[in-house]
Amino acid sequence: IRNLKPGGGAALYDAIYETCRQKLMHDGHNVRNVIVLITDGDDDQSRYAATEALRMAQRAGVIMYTIGTDPTDSDPRDDQLLEMFAKDTGGRYFFPFQAPDLGKAFASISYELRHQYVVAYDPDDFVPNGAFHRIKIKILLPNIYARTQPGYYAMPPASAPGPSTGAG
Repeated sequence: IRNLKPGGGAALYDAIYETCRQKLMHDGHNVRNVIVLITDGDDDQSRYAATEALRMAQRAGVIMYTIGTDPTDSDPRDDQLLEMFAKDTGGRYFFPFQAPDLGKAFASISYELRHQYVVAYDPDDFVPNGAFHRIKIKILLPNIYARTQPGYYAMPPASAPGPSTGAG
C-alpha cells in the first residue's frame, strides 16, 4: 500500500455503473456477483453520480467489498462513499494501512464469501415496475448476524436477479 502512487483522473462511479450495467445485460440467470473495489475513493472524471452507481449495483444484485487505500484520510467523504457502497449492497468496507492489513481484508472477504447463505422470497404483491422496495431481515438466534441489502428493485425476471440476498 505504501508503494501506491496517486496520479491521473479517476472515473470510479462510471466504472461501477458500467460493470453493473453489463452484468444486468448479459446475466440471464441467478448467480452471486461480487465486486472487490480497491481505491482511494476519489472520483473526478465520472459522468454518473455515486448514487447512480449505487442504484445500478443494487439493481444488478451486486455485493461490493471496498478497500480504501488513502492512508492520509485527506477526504473523509471518499471513505464515507466507500462505506455506503459496501453497506448498501450487503458487503463490507476495509481501510488497511499496512500490507498485512490488506492480506487480512482479502482473507476476511474470502472467508465471508465461502460462508454466506442466500435468502430469497417472492412477495405476494410483486409488480415488476422497477420501484425500490425496502426490506429488513430480523435474526432471532443469538450470535447470528445478517449483512443485507436494504431492499430490492422490482425488475422483470429476465433483467434482474432474485429480490434479496443476505449473509449469514
